[in-house]
This record gives sequence, C-alpha cells and structure tokens, in this order.
Amino acid sequence: MIRQEERRRYRRVENEFNVRIARELKSNEFKDLVIDTAKSINVSASGISVNILERLDTREIVRVTFLKPNTFEFFEGLARVMRIEDKKDGSYTAGMHFFNLSTSEMNNLDYYLGLCHE
Repeated sequence: MIRQEERRRYRRVENEFNVRIARELKSNEFKDLVIDTAKSINVSASGISVNILERLDTREIVRVTFLKPNTFEFFEGLARVMRIEDKKDGSYTAGMHFFNLSTSEMNNLDYYLGLCHE
C-alpha cells in the first residue's frame, strides 16, 4: 500500500502563516471574511489547511492570500473547501484545494515552501 506522503507531488510544509480568506459575494466579487484570523496548519502547492473562526461550507470557493516564505511576494489563488472540522474551542479547521494555479505557479510556490526547511 502506498503511503499518503509518497503520493504527494509537492512538499507539505507544517508552518504557521497569516492567511487572508475572502468569501465570494457574487460572481467574481470577493469580500474579506475576517482579516488575520486564519492561521495555516500546513500548506503545499496544491492546497492549504487553516484554522479559522468562521465556518465555511464544503465545496465553497474562496480567495486565499498569504505572504510566500522568505519573500515579500504574495501568493493569491482560488481554493475549494474540501473538508471542514469543528474544534472544541469553537473554531474550525478547513482543508482547501487550490484549483486555478498553473504548473509553473505551483512549482514556484513549492520552491518557496522548500526554503522553509533550509
């Protein structure tokens, strides 16, 4: 049986980033959900897991923004909420999959995430 880590194409970094989540109001219009309340649990070039104070719906599409590690460059992409878990403290853990990134954008994000380990 293949372990989950062996199937991953991109490295997963367990690090805490401030993440801004914007929820879609209308088609292609996003509003800030709440600024600076989302903290990443882990991130890879294909998705992100965050702790967040407001519940998101599974399959909801949100805009995710955070500062790439070791740069002054922002990452911004659309993500689909794949899972949401209630936590005992009233917050939530949301697992999201980036779906609008090109291969070069994913490789670029993976490169910067790799700098976290150096």
